[in-house]
Amino acid sequence: MAKIQIVTDSTAYFTKEEANALDIKVVPLSVHFDGQVDSEGFPGEFEAFYKKLESSDSFPSTSQPSIEAFERVFESALDQGMEVICLVISSDLSGTYNSASAAARLTNPKKISVIDSRTSVANLKLLTKLAVDMVSKGKTRQEIVSYLERQKKKVSVSLTVDSLEYLKRGGRLTGPGPIRVYPKCKAHYSPSRWAACPSCQGPGQGQGPRKNGRRYSRGCNRYNYLSYTK
Repeated sequence: MAKIQIVTDSTAYFTKEEANALDIKVVPLSVHFDGQVDSEGFPGEFEAFYKKLESSDSFPSTSQPSIEAFERVFESALDQGMEVICLVISSDLSGTYNSASAAARLTNPKKISVIDSRTSVANLKLLTKLAVDMVSKGKTRQEIVSYLERQKKKVSVSLTVDSLEYLKRGGRLTGPGPIRVYPKCKAHYSPSRWAACPSCQGPGQGQGPRKNGRRYSRGCNRYNYLSYTK
């Protein structure tokens, strides 16, 4: 059975120590700031960037890794007789998936699987760690890819921000004057078992099982939401 190399991009935010311990290859995105282009780097290496962001009138942007960057990682693994599973940031957020897919086609697509995670950050890290765990259990590349394709549909991200300043500077928010609202943001792959249940749009019907003295509506019980009738 061929060994499998797990590859991801820097938006999974593995520390350098974690990546080394788990034998994960990380292909970094690039950061463009004040006329300079740098690799995104690992968590723990961002202090200078944040200080610069606070004082600069410019606003940074990111760009996807090059095809060549993925090719180098893929070819190194193939030269060692390994297959490759590469999980990357959502194609809705970045062109990283396109770069990785092109690199796979140019090297050996029969031995490389590229997965569009449809997510990023903590969820991408979670999916990548699941892949590492399955490799350690001796699963095949096809088994791991099939499992990850199912699991990625079950994750979502909820977050809050300390400041809306950078969302506004980056063009995500518009409007005159200071904004003092602190939203809770949610991103999800697609409607799944964590999506809003149709029966939650109005009062619960009280047709589901009783729990903690309350009778949950059937839809809410199925989707793990807490609307109920007594």
